[in-house]
Amino acid sequence: MENNRIKIIFKLEKDAEGYPPVDWETLWGIILSDNNCIVDNMPFYIYDLSFGDTISFKKVDDEFYFDKLINKSSYSLIRVFCKNKNVMEKLKLELEAHNCKWEYSNTFSLASIAIPKDIILKDIEKIISKHKEFEFIEYEIACNRE
Repeated sequence: MENNRIKIIFKLEKDAEGYPPVDWETLWGIILSDNNCIVDNMPFYIYDLSFGDTISFKKVDDEFYFDKLINKSSYSLIRVFCKNKNVMEKLKLELEAHNCKWEYSNTFSLASIAIPKDIILKDIEKIISKHKEFEFIEYEIACNRE
């Protein structure tokens, strides 16, 4: 536990191609009560969950496991894959100018971006797509809250 924050463990289900490449993902949670917290970062592999969501968890020994979604935040979530770090950095600056929250994984060339409700998801998709002219970029909408 770190200043009323805990790591919540999520069990991941693999698809037919074996994706995601890991079995578990952990997210930070800000504790609200004995078994509820607010998600305090962006998931890289979990779907239909976003920054600011309220979730419940179960404590097993000294670990905290995701139980269920309690309340959805207003943030949508997009994930972007691109191996060119310069392009990713340019994209990051553009999206942060639109008040998006950003986490980047150097290991997998993957970014997870939380998009505030007042930003139209299609506008963010247009920004990402314009970079596709210069570099291979793939993206997915992992959680749509529009």
